[in-house]
Amino acid sequence: MRDRWITDWDQSERFPYYTRANAGEVLPDPSSPLNATLIWDDCLVPGWREGYVEEIGTHRPEELSEVRAEVIGNFGGYHYINLSATRMIGRRMPGLTVEAFDQQPMVNLVRHIRAKYTAGRLHAITSMHTLIVSVNNPIELNRENLRVDYRFGDREWEFNYFSKPFKPAEFSRRYPAPLGIEKFDSFVQMIGW
Repeated sequence: MRDRWITDWDQSERFPYYTRANAGEVLPDPSSPLNATLIWDDCLVPGWREGYVEEIGTHRPEELSEVRAEVIGNFGGYHYINLSATRMIGRRMPGLTVEAFDQQPMVNLVRHIRAKYTAGRLHAITSMHTLIVSVNNPIELNRENLRVDYRFGDREWEFNYFSKPFKPAEFSRRYPAPLGIEKFDSFVQMIGW
C-alpha cells in the first residue's frame, strides 16, 4: 500500500511550513491528477515562481526550484500554500516586515466581523487588502454592498458604500488605520445591517 498520493510533492527543506489557509477556501476538494500535473505543475506554479523572482523580486532564482517551485505543495491531492516562502515577501519587500505581513489590518477586521456578527447575517468576499461585505447572499457587486480597502502605503482605510445597482458610491470615507474596526461597527449600525 502506498503512503503517498500519486501527485504528492516532497516537502521543502528550505521553506518547510505550509498552510491550507486560503488554499482550502479556493480549492476545498482534492485536485485530480490531471489538474495537479497539467494545470498546476506545468502552468500555474511556474508563473507563480516567476512572479516571486521576476515581478516582485523577493526571491532569488536559485531559491525556488524550476520544477515544482516551493510556492505551494500538493499533499494527498490537496494544495497547500507554502507559508515559509510567502512570508519571505514580508522580510524582503521594502517597507514591509514579517510582523506587518502576518498582522494585516484586513485580517484583524475579518476576525472581528466573524466574532461579533451572527453567522449568516453578513456575507463577504476578501483578498489581502479588499473586503466586500453585504447582507445579500450570494454577494453581487451590482447590489447593495460595502467595499472596504486597506491602503497599506497610506496606513488608512477607505470605505465605499454602494446602495443602488450600477450607481457611484453613496458614501465614501477614509479613516486612519487604528479606526478601521470602530468605523466598520459604526457603519453597520448606521445602515441597519
